[in-house]
Amino acid sequence: MYPQLTWFSANSYVEFLEAFRDGQTVDRNNLLCTADTPQTHFFKTAITSGHLRHEGSPIQGESLENIFLLPAGAKFLRDKQDETFCRMAADLAPKSIAEDDGELHPYVGAVVVKDGKILATGYRGETGEGRHAEYCALKNMLVNY
Repeated sequence: MYPQLTWFSANSYVEFLEAFRDGQTVDRNNLLCTADTPQTHFFKTAITSGHLRHEGSPIQGESLENIFLLPAGAKFLRDKQDETFCRMAADLAPKSIAEDDGELHPYVGAVVVKDGKILATGYRGETGEGRHAEYCALKNMLVNY
């Protein structure tokens, strides 16, 4: 038995696209384009936007639909490595040092990555008062090279 489109629970469009990262064959009996469900709306948007492609049944006589993620849709997805680097930046953020000017300042961490290798990290104020996390990370990178 093949899944129906409505079985792909997703809280966002990106989560919906993630379900098709490696392609899926779904039961076409679920009214792919006419049901009033979030998945149907996501599906129609993805097809219209060129983020997904669908084609007819891979098995002759079966009511199935192949759905594939296209490169334009893949640009929305993160891989596990991206999540790791984002977590690192979030973990650095609480170290931020705010300016002493009575204003609110965000806590920000930054991780500079190239080809999956961490080149530098930084957080707001690390290399001097008022300096942004990105600046601090780049300054740290220059010091280390």
